[in-house]
Amino acid sequence: MKQISQTAFYTDYRHAYFLHAYTLIFAILSAWISLSPGIRCYYIPAFGIWLACIKSCPVEKQIYYVYLYYSLFITFASYWIVFCLESFMSFSFPISWTLGLLAFSFVAFIHSIPLLLCIRYLGLQHFPLILTCSEYIRQPFFWAIPWSWQAYAVMDMPLLTQLLPLGGQYLAGYIVCLLSLCFAHSILKNSMRPLLYIVGIYICLGIWSLISLNRSIPTQAIQVNLLQGNVATIDKLQPQKSWNKYRLLLEKTDNTTLNILPEGILYHRADEKSLQQLQQHQLLKNSFIGTSLKYDDFSPALVGTGKAHGTYHKQILVPFGEFIPLVDFLPSTLWHILPDLPHDVAHSNKDLLSFSNHVIYPMICYELFFPPIDKHWLSRSSFLIVSGENTWYNNSIINQQFILSARMRALENAKPLLLALNRGPSTMIDAKGKILDGLPYDSDGILSLSFTPEIQFTVYQNVPDFVILLILIIMHCAATLGYRYERTARLFTSTS
Repeated sequence: MKQISQTAFYTDYRHAYFLHAYTLIFAILSAWISLSPGIRCYYIPAFGIWLACIKSCPVEKQIYYVYLYYSLFITFASYWIVFCLESFMSFSFPISWTLGLLAFSFVAFIHSIPLLLCIRYLGLQHFPLILTCSEYIRQPFFWAIPWSWQAYAVMDMPLLTQLLPLGGQYLAGYIVCLLSLCFAHSILKNSMRPLLYIVGIYICLGIWSLISLNRSIPTQAIQVNLLQGNVATIDKLQPQKSWNKYRLLLEKTDNTTLNILPEGILYHRADEKSLQQLQQHQLLKNSFIGTSLKYDDFSPALVGTGKAHGTYHKQILVPFGEFIPLVDFLPSTLWHILPDLPHDVAHSNKDLLSFSNHVIYPMICYELFFPPIDKHWLSRSSFLIVSGENTWYNNSIINQQFILSARMRALENAKPLLLALNRGPSTMIDAKGKILDGLPYDSDGILSLSFTPEIQFTVYQNVPDFVILLILIIMHCAATLGYRYERTARLFTSTS
């Protein structure tokens, strides 16, 4: 008996050692999914192996490994927030990393809750739906950091890219989880049957790609300049010095093209008279300029000048630099002690952005990581623009996350997307998610491109996200009930 218990302990120890090591490797792979197509293509089998490993453990250990994975993954994928605390909020190195690790642990717990409850009470067969629904619920509260990492896995996989124009990041994330679960079942049961489901999904997507509608409305050609000033952190704290850099770039452009400038280039009063003077200033030409409009607070916005019409206020604010979560619940006495707490407000938008008969759908910085807010505006637009500020995050993985998320938005809507970042890489992406051109990080210059956008139809840009989620819930429940009915029928048949 003694020998048996020692052998069992040794086997369990080796299994635990392997699971810890593999959880670490899988967390790094998940965090680096934005870096290369190779990493993205390995994600589904790697996810399936991890699910198979934890499913062979007792429930208590499954819960432990899930939380361990999320803690490691969010730390590796979101470490750039620490740079923001140091550069933008002037925290010292020990304080910034302490706050960062506390935030990562808390966000990991928020991320883990749905899957932990699923493991405890429902079983892993429901986790694709649980993860998809929890992503939809978390995003309005800004707990989804980083966003849609499962959907990123389809970006360079043939046929799977068809999921994005069909159902956006929610459908893509659900199918990636489902494929991973099928892969795990094939390992655990040593059966080819789950792999047949994978083949079936690929066949359905292949048929969809052949019969899907590709309706498009041609529009007139347009020439666009992305201005990248590469204003460093120290200079960003001196608004006049920062603006001078972009003024010199604007002087190099002509009066017929559209210029797109990054977020936070100008600070300006928000009253109507002052805005009209700004929009008619000849130096600014035809531009969408990232501004901070002065109300009772500073509101991030895009302001059109010259023949570029409209003003867009940022709708999704971030809790690092723009507002403090739950700050309204703080005692009023603390406002005198901490007078510089950020407290921006999402102001409403009254008009569309447009230029030369093109309706333009805008996003400011982190809005790129969230599903579009106004799909009615989105469906009418010719192309998308993103005005971002990445000065505070150094040359971190956030830059690759920007580009990959921009590609996902372009594919979802079958529209070109123009990404203007202060430090770079400013990028132009076509309607098929391919990078046309870009400026490297830590460089300044003007990226010019002439193209003819088309207003194309996709299912995703015309169907609300909650409807897509509702369809997924109905399909998942129907498939689960059908599978249970089949098992019950086989059981009674074999018994009789």
